Amino acid sequence: MIDVIVVGAGPGGSHAAYKLANYGFSTLLLEKEELPRYKPCGGA
Repeated sequence: MIDVIVVGAGPGGSHAAYKLANYGFSTLLLEKEELPRYKPCGGA
């Protein structure tokens, strides 16, 4: 059984899922885009 579902694997969602998993929660991280995904600020 999954305790927490995090929707969005951006910086905030990834960090939240990571911390919750470290606290012992069964965590599912969902992202609609294929990873690695387009980052509008990543190629300046």
